[in-house]
Amino acid sequence: MANTTTVNHFKKYKRENRIQTTEESFSSGMFYSTSPLGANYLKEIINFDLKNSGASIAPRSGIQAYNLRTYTGVGGKTLFTAKDNLFILGDATSKKLTTCDGEAVTYEEDTHFAIPEEASIHNIALDETSTISRHIGTFGFNDNYYCFFGNKLAQIKQSGDRELLTPKSLTPKEAVMWGYNMLLENPYNFVCNNTSAGVNLLGLMPYDANNNLILSPIVNQTLTLKCFYAAASAKYKVIWEWKEVTASAWNKIEEQVIDTSTNEPFKVTTSFSTSQIMVRITVFEETANITSDNPLQVLSVGFNFNKEDYGSTANVKPELYDLSTCSGMTYWKNRLILYGVEEDKTLLFVSDINDPTYFPYPTNTDIFDEPIIHAIPYMDDLLVFTTKKLWMLTLSEDGLSWSKKLIQSNLYIKPWDLHLIKIVKNMVFFRSGNYYYMVVPKSSSTTGELTIAPISKQIEYLLNNFEESLKDSVDKLYNYKDPLKLVHYYNFLDYEDIHNVYVFETTKGVYLNYVLLYNSLTRYWRSYMYESDTFMLPYKQDSTQRGELMSIHDKGIALYKYAQGFPKDLRYASDGATLVESKYFPNYQLLDTGYRELYTDYKKRFREVQLKINNNSQQQLKFYSEFFIDGSLRKDTSKYKVVHHTDANDPKYGYLTLERELIEPSIIPSTTVLGETSKDTDCWLLDNSLFPEVLFWKIRMPVSGKGYSQTYTLISMNQHDYELLSISWIYRLLYSR
Repeated sequence: MANTTTVNHFKKYKRENRIQTTEESFSSGMFYSTSPLGANYLKEIINFDLKNSGASIAPRSGIQAYNLRTYTGVGGKTLFTAKDNLFILGDATSKKLTTCDGEAVTYEEDTHFAIPEEASIHNIALDETSTISRHIGTFGFNDNYYCFFGNKLAQIKQSGDRELLTPKSLTPKEAVMWGYNMLLENPYNFVCNNTSAGVNLLGLMPYDANNNLILSPIVNQTLTLKCFYAAASAKYKVIWEWKEVTASAWNKIEEQVIDTSTNEPFKVTTSFSTSQIMVRITVFEETANITSDNPLQVLSVGFNFNKEDYGSTANVKPELYDLSTCSGMTYWKNRLILYGVEEDKTLLFVSDINDPTYFPYPTNTDIFDEPIIHAIPYMDDLLVFTTKKLWMLTLSEDGLSWSKKLIQSNLYIKPWDLHLIKIVKNMVFFRSGNYYYMVVPKSSSTTGELTIAPISKQIEYLLNNFEESLKDSVDKLYNYKDPLKLVHYYNFLDYEDIHNVYVFETTKGVYLNYVLLYNSLTRYWRSYMYESDTFMLPYKQDSTQRGELMSIHDKGIALYKYAQGFPKDLRYASDGATLVESKYFPNYQLLDTGYRELYTDYKKRFREVQLKINNNSQQQLKFYSEFFIDGSLRKDTSKYKVVHHTDANDPKYGYLTLERELIEPSIIPSTTVLGETSKDTDCWLLDNSLFPEVLFWKIRMPVSGKGYSQTYTLISMNQHDYELLSISWIYRLLYSR
């Protein structure tokens, strides 16, 4: 058995040398925990981005408006998406859509939204669920947008023009061979009709004794075979025959003489004892009771009466499904996918390849054992989420059929979280319960198997105490203590990051956006806060660089870019011309180291915290800081005086030292709320004007106190470009008692 014990000095009798421990990497991002953290982790990072593979952190890029596309009639829309220059704006309350490309066009017919009856996230209720409503539509063929208006499927082109699609009409032969078109009002209704000359046999259909169409006939079942036609009004002789598929000789069923002027189909009643057969109909001209020797037309149809060969469509009946009632729509392998229809939420409907006007039933359907709640393309496959399970559909080699495989069971995805399911390269991001997960390829698999990875373990404490933790951070960073009301939450993929955005209504008349970012490449978390007048959603997404955002402005649609190296946020004022800065929640930064895993068995005497900062902007920088030991804020009766070492001959030239000055005991600056601008007793300035040629700064901050684990909080009230390169702890080891 391995020895897991450690031996420490219980008590030391000599004074130890000072130790400096420097942390020069932040590559692991956030680990929001009250327990001591290992190297490379920070408890909280707000409005910082990791640079140089985590070797430094710097203020996030400013979110700056660069274009305003002016349209009329777009005000008040809260749901929208975009593709290239086509904007689809939605209004769940009025059930209307607006498309913008050159000008606003409103479609008056009702369109369909999925609106959850209730919604909450991290134990915070969303009062108005219309903000997370999903418009039931998808971009598909040729980047056109597809959705239902009333019960009509439509495509909206990149020009903004809309076309109501006409469902494909089928002959009985086509319907039997390929499937009945469920877009039609009655896909099972076939009729005969008269032509000027000749006979054209349209197809052969099996019916039961009650004149109901049979989609899955079985052996020895009594059938009425009906043959539909287009023919001139006349008398014809019809010969019915059958044979086994492998046989050469035909067996006669019946001969008939039929007058087509009635437009009644040819029909015969029979049964078959063999599972795989062929039925043949031969039509001859009948004139004055004389039958022509040459047949006018011959129709041969194959039947399979083996239930085992029907797959998931076995025993289906000619049901009617209103596809316009679907709860979801997506696009996969040049096919439209519909699911969640009112009549049966376990059915998945797939259009014909390259043809959105044709949804073959039952051939292009799949049946699940639970209601389908979401479907999303994943690489070459289609992932289907049911109530508690995740399935994967894979196309067969023929490109027509598919196989189905269960990936995961016992999921807990609520209807109001469906919009959070996102494809991330070769992974799928989703929320189950209170946490976030990723569908990833199984590392040990050589056949492309998938597994579920819990990716939010580093921030579980934050998610479990979300409201309290958020309010504490907002208070620290912005001195904001008023209520925050959750009005929206959503996510999107931008470059390497998944942005999980929580939008809060404030008493300041603006929104506060809190964003939890998960880097899908290096798998770390960080967070943003920023101000907005409305919801900001992705516009152009890029896999090689930061994309763009958009929002609905009073004057139209505003577009935003991340301004690298310029941390200030800018958006359009109400006049649509002036750019204004964020007033209440600017791009200030917060860093909380959390308690450090630093010889935690030993009690230590802390003497100093050192920071290394690269001031790229060469602007004056303003900071606040706090130091804790074992959960207690160090309250000393001193304030910090900033000393800039300006003597070029001084070994400390270019250093910034924070020297403590005694003050009256009644004034305790270290208890001042971080970021509170009315009291600057515990702020310190990095004034670059004294060292115009110096970019690299070392800040020495004296601290005092004894304890086992320390934490340091830094507030940066700056919107300038700089980098934090390292944090150093200066201390003496004492003892372990």
